[in-house]
Amino acid sequence: YYELGEIDECYKELRRLLEYLGTERKVQQDLIKYTRIFCDSYNLLLKLKENPTKKNLNNLQFELSKENITGRRWIKLKMEEIKNHL
Repeated sequence: YYELGEIDECYKELRRLLEYLGTERKVQQDLIKYTRIFCDSYNLLLKLKENPTKKNLNNLQFELSKENITGRRWIKLKMEEIKNHL
């Protein structure tokens, strides 16, 4: 949905994933941890896409610098695309 520009759908899917992680007990804790970190970063990317401000850019850059994030390369690529339009 992100590539199609359907940001509302992105938020819906993100919410569904987080709800699933909160209720599913068969998923390994490490996977839950890293998926939640990805979700936090993805949420910040969506905010940046909706409202491309320096503040949102800085928040995402800070989040990406904190931990080893699944999907970091893709998020950074999308962040750079938005940054180039600021």
